[in-house]
Amino acid sequence: MITEANSATSPSLKNDLLIQAAQIAFTEKKPQLAFDLAMSVVSDDNSKNWRQQFLSELVKGAIENKDAKLGLTITSKIEMPLARAEALQRLALLFFNLNDLWKAKELVVDSLKLVRGADNTPEKAIALLKSLRVVARIDSAMIPDNAEESIKTLNALQFEPNSRALMEVVWNTMPSFEALAQWDELGALNFVDKIQRVELRTVASFGAAKGILTIAKAKESLPKKRATKS
Repeated sequence: MITEANSATSPSLKNDLLIQAAQIAFTEKKPQLAFDLAMSVVSDDNSKNWRQQFLSELVKGAIENKDAKLGLTITSKIEMPLARAEALQRLALLFFNLNDLWKAKELVVDSLKLVRGADNTPEKAIALLKSLRVVARIDSAMIPDNAEESIKTLNALQFEPNSRALMEVVWNTMPSFEALAQWDELGALNFVDKIQRVELRTVASFGAAKGILTIAKAKESLPKKRATKS
């Protein structure tokens, strides 16, 4: 298919063939080849949107292969701020697992700059909520500011009842407050009280309770110290 694309005389046909070849390479777990092919596609309105979405998925493939260098290269080509921020956070977790804490923190900081610079939308709120789970693992010192920003964004949003946007935010609120409670039980409950919308406050409360329960179970599973004889 690559040969066919290179020999195609029609630009639109060449793009279609390159896109198909890139998707096949991705399916075959060849992220470097998929990236090269994706970047060979001539940019127009349709192909540009495809490439941005494809690159976001491709980062996951690079991370799965533990190819941090390729992941960083792909991420640098993602133009959508929130999508790029998500990719940076995925890479941050990879570097964290590779014991490169300094690089992991650097990527988290860069990702949060992108998220905070975005307009107040449900997508931004979701990005901030997801960030809580990442910073809880990588650098807990970032949690208070991240949590405050998340709640500020949530409180500024207006939702239609039972709207898809509200449901998506709800689904991301519980696991984020579960992670928050595992960092600081009292702090998590204090943050829950700051949420104005009832549905989100209720879900955040459930998440915090789940996190507190997880901590309690973990403590119970620890071997008990034997009493020393006097």
